[in-house]
Amino acid sequence: MKSLKTYFNLVTLVLSALIFFQGCTVYRSANVSLEEAALADTRVRIKTKDNKTLKFNKVQFENNQFYGKTQYDDKLIKVGIDENNIDRVQVKDKGKSTLLNIGVPVLIIGILALGVVLSISPY
Repeated sequence: MKSLKTYFNLVTLVLSALIFFQGCTVYRSANVSLEEAALADTRVRIKTKDNKTLKFNKVQFENNQFYGKTQYDDKLIKVGIDENNIDRVQVKDKGKSTLLNIGVPVLIIGILALGVVLSISPY
């Protein structure tokens, strides 16, 4: 009974780790311009001069103004971006985000599976 509880706790830990890592986004450390962010067509994080962080699904340029598109209450809304109040603009690093979202959980599951196999093994 004790080993069943141990395995149940292990499965719970693995599932929690999978859920935790599924929502991670890694941004490039390099600062880019809003024009480059609009061309990248990916998630963007903007740090303002008053230390606020704005996250957008993408940045678009329309009518001589930059807009950030973001999800709010299941609706896609456009938010105007004040170019004079921007400190940093960072775009999503697709490669590292994919590696983190897939690689880390696979590595955790592999290590845990190896631990289970070694604990069951008679050798």
